[in-house]
Amino acid sequence: IATYTSLLSYTYHTFNMADDTWGVVNELIETPTNAPTFPWISIAVKSNGVPVVAYAGDTDQVMGGKKERVDVNVRNGGTWDGPIALDAAGDIHYGNPNVVKSPLTDEMHVLWQKTSNTTDPPAVWTDVEARTLDPADDSLSTVDTLVGDTAGNLLGLQNGASYDDADTQRVIWCSIGTNTDLNNKEFFQAVEDAGEVAIACAAAGRAHGAGLQGDTWPLRRRDRRPDGSRRASVERKRALAAR
Repeated sequence: IATYTSLLSYTYHTFNMADDTWGVVNELIETPTNAPTFPWISIAVKSNGVPVVAYAGDTDQVMGGKKERVDVNVRNGGTWDGPIALDAAGDIHYGNPNVVKSPLTDEMHVLWQKTSNTTDPPAVWTDVEARTLDPADDSLSTVDTLVGDTAGNLLGLQNGASYDDADTQRVIWCSIGTNTDLNNKEFFQAVEDAGEVAIACAAAGRAHGAGLQGDTWPLRRRDRRPDGSRRASVERKRALAAR
């Protein structure tokens, strides 16, 4: 478990599901010197139990403004290695990083948002970027950029999931393209050399679920069924059951 605290720090915790007890509690990952405007952290765990976190890190002062940054951090041997920059810095904002483990290997795919909008703090996001963390030495692949995938929504990139598709390892996530739609996108990776993995490309994903319209899911009210009819309220169900 990874959290952001009221002390402006990122912390790590473990919980044993077998006996409902806490193991590691409030272990410090990092306290960014210059706190991010939009704190955000995501966690994934390698098959050997080593956790990897991606988070909004220490901001930079550029041209008199505060620029948001994204970092990745690995806990090896019970100690956090320290933040590794995912972004290319500059007069650009980066935010909302998410990490997900490959389904068959320990490659860690990290995705985050980017914008060339220089407003401080950022007013819109325009791109999604991604890199892969090699499990052999925790090195990072080159950056892959998807232009226009977030349609300006400030919290448009959510945690992804991975799966094996006929030996092609895919990462899929939902990004809020507008205030009313969810967009389904995919990455898939290509192994170029032994141990060298890179994000290869992205495509509009196969969207699943009722109410699909093109490549988007329209948001529906909780009191409506997929066909648009109204669900019975809890009070109505109780009244019927009491008869």
